[in-house]
Amino acid sequence: MGATPSGVEIRRGKLRVYFRYAGGLCREPLGLPATKTNIKHAARLVADIRGKVRHGVFDYGEYFPNSKRAQTGVRVRDYTALYLRLQNHLADSTVRGYKQSIRTVLDDRIGNMAIHQVKASTLGTIIEEHGFKTAKARNNALTPIRGVFELALRDGVIQVNPAALLKSAKTQAPDPNPLTLIETDVILSWLTKKRDPQTVNYFEFAFFSGLRTSELVSLEWGDIDQRSGIARVQRARVLGNNKTTKTAKARSVELTQRALVALDRQCAYTHRAQDTVFQDPITSRPYVNDKPPRLQWNAALKALGIRHRTAYQTRHTFATLALMAGANPMWVARQLGHSTMQMTLTRYSRWIDKADQGRELAKLNDATGGEHCGE
Repeated sequence: MGATPSGVEIRRGKLRVYFRYAGGLCREPLGLPATKTNIKHAARLVADIRGKVRHGVFDYGEYFPNSKRAQTGVRVRDYTALYLRLQNHLADSTVRGYKQSIRTVLDDRIGNMAIHQVKASTLGTIIEEHGFKTAKARNNALTPIRGVFELALRDGVIQVNPAALLKSAKTQAPDPNPLTLIETDVILSWLTKKRDPQTVNYFEFAFFSGLRTSELVSLEWGDIDQRSGIARVQRARVLGNNKTTKTAKARSVELTQRALVALDRQCAYTHRAQDTVFQDPITSRPYVNDKPPRLQWNAALKALGIRHRTAYQTRHTFATLALMAGANPMWVARQLGHSTMQMTLTRYSRWIDKADQGRELAKLNDATGGEHCGE
């Protein structure tokens, strides 16, 4: 009889069709003997089904009214799987977070429920009962949850998106908690005495370049032009994988003298490899993430009795030191890779004010006459 057309198979002398729908492979028996005429009929049926699936108008019950899928409807789990398969363009760390949110919020609770039966109140109750630790964690989880139901809506599987009413909570980014120049030098001095020189180089460069920690661990010698003092920041490393920077834009960073000195010292350790600038001194391999240097950071702050803050504060320290030295906020914004200068002005307004040190008030006094007339 020859090969059967795509989507048609013979099982125990009877025809069965198969096709993809709602993120899974569906197989449905036709109960017809495997004759040439019936095989042609099955092939036309599969083509019709695939066309309707592609255009989002396929009704399972219309074609297979006795199927369990037609009786229960497309499950939530079917669409969570499909949605996640379509997120390959995102960073691995983002996809991992999406999978965690979908599993705990949707699949574990209502994964086997027909997706068209899910109500806004159902999702709202699940979200409130989940007990997210922070508003930010809740907001992050809502992104893939909305996406699952939006995909089902666009496919015509549901008529109303029950997740559309799930609103994100207002959150406030924590204020920068930078170190003073004195604290910076004390930490570097302690690391010089207590830790490997490469760790000292890493943190001195971090303090005086303003790179994000994920950008620091992915920086390569090929990104550095030591003659002109420029670093091309074009990737970040998260969970061992390189991805684009946070703003998805490469930027050129003018390196300060202290950053360049740290690079000069680091050359002796990793420059021959022409690979990653900063490597784990224990393994002599590139950092998978920023955890190893972060542990050294925590040890230094504890030993010195300096108030604890995250190692990411090296970036905020660079920004605030620059602004208090009188650097142009536009230049600082470019160095940091902020998407807008407004972000820099909003986040570091206190330190911009400190840089003024009364100069603006003095200008006004000079313009208006500095002497008080008295009574």
